[in-house]
Amino acid sequence: MKSSALWCIEFTNIDLPELNVGTAESISKPFRRSVSSMKLLITLNPKKIVKILITISVVLIFLSLSGDIAFNIYNRHFGLTFFQDENKTSITTWYSSSLSLACALLLIKISYSQALANSDYRLHWKILASIFFALSITKATSFHKYFLHLASSTLESIGLSIPSFFIGILLILLFFLFYISFFIRLNKRVRRLIFIAVAIYVPGSIFMELIAGIFYIHNTTLIYSLFSGIEELFEMVGNIIFLYALFSYIDTEGE
Repeated sequence: MKSSALWCIEFTNIDLPELNVGTAESISKPFRRSVSSMKLLITLNPKKIVKILITISVVLIFLSLSGDIAFNIYNRHFGLTFFQDENKTSITTWYSSSLSLACALLLIKISYSQALANSDYRLHWKILASIFFALSITKATSFHKYFLHLASSTLESIGLSIPSFFIGILLILLFFLFYISFFIRLNKRVRRLIFIAVAIYVPGSIFMELIAGIFYIHNTTLIYSLFSGIEELFEMVGNIIFLYALFSYIDTEGE
């Protein structure tokens, strides 16, 4: 992807002072010298941003796992509790939540442009923005677990016993069916990036959490922490690649 200037701040006709020290008049008079046009360009290189974000993700997960290992061996966290992904007030949790929020903000920008252009897929972009905004909230609050449990309990009350895990799978399948035509219409580069992001995020989020839950039930806390950390890393990397795909879309489509 090309490195393009996504923000441009232009200062025009800026009056600058004539430094004529010695008279009060020179201080009170309007400034005489000006610059006809000056531009400050802020350029973003998405590839560098991706590398930095992935590096931060790996470091945070490493610190989180280090705290879990220290607690299992020495019964102390050594101050690393601020990085544990299970702690909803930790730096790791808020960083992961912020990645989803960043995706939501870019999606809002794209959906606004699509609405102005009266695009056939403007609703799809709006729904995606809402989903990622919800993901940002649930990451910080674990609301999705409460929602899936509530849905499972509601189905049980009417005689349908479906585990929350399968409810999540069903919702994802419905989502994919709704977005097939949308996905096909994207340009090849963006489509490939989104496919990679989904291939990392979804299996990591669902299957790693399932495996971690099995070890949690059997009180194997260290292995549980390992799979929970891998799940969190997959979600972070999936979000980052999706963020890169959105940058690429904005660049190629001129949003």
